[in-house]
Amino acid sequence: DRRQRQMCIRDSIMATHYWGPFMALGGVRYEHTNVDYTGINLRFEPFSDAFQGFDSLRSEKQYKFLLPQFHFKYSPNQTTNYRAALTWTYSRPNFDDILPYRQTELDSREITQGNPDLNFAQAINFDLLAEKYLARAGILSGGVFYKRIDDFIYYFEQRIYVTDISRPGWYFVTTAQNGKQADVAGAEISWNQQFYQLPGGWKYCGIYFNYTYTWSRAVIAQRQGQEEEIRLPGQSPNTVNLALIYDSPKWY
Repeated sequence: DRRQRQMCIRDSIMATHYWGPFMALGGVRYEHTNVDYTGINLRFEPFSDAFQGFDSLRSEKQYKFLLPQFHFKYSPNQTTNYRAALTWTYSRPNFDDILPYRQTELDSREITQGNPDLNFAQAINFDLLAEKYLARAGILSGGVFYKRIDDFIYYFEQRIYVTDISRPGWYFVTTAQNGKQADVAGAEISWNQQFYQLPGGWKYCGIYFNYTYTWSRAVIAQRQGQEEEIRLPGQSPNTVNLALIYDSPKWY
């Protein structure tokens, strides 16, 4: 049994200023999250399946974030934009990763458990983007980006001798952990085009294409105080998206 209760308070301010072809937008957001987690740990007699009882597991934490954001745009003409952004963000862990629970698979000797001490990942993001509006409802854009992530989350598996379960022994225990830091950089290009020049119903067809290349380097702490560099977990170096579009007013 797992329960989670969160209370989040948000306040923000924002201001925008234009002068000629330039635009600047700045703001700051403050978030205060109070999280209360409750779980149940079932106890069994060692080397048997006799139920002994259960323990209530509870954890409560507070998270406070001050998140400034700055956006700039330069438009030399009506079809061209150059954008730059500097932002501070954070990411919440998955629901199961932060709850105080343990799930045991006796036959496969595997244990998955939550980590109530898991921190929210925080990032500083820098983006540069150029976009060009094409004739016949099209847009071509490209840009580069960089992110510095602290306390990123990864899954750490280790072999541990466990005694407080019905079948004591060696188990592979997987727990969500916070990494030290990660650097992510890359570039992307996108093309979106509606083919209004085609005859008949073909003029409602369109295409969307996006390609992103991403480089990443992450640092995690291993046993005995050692550090290891890895690729940011879950990050693919190459990502391609292709979509065909059909947008007809007869469908509205």
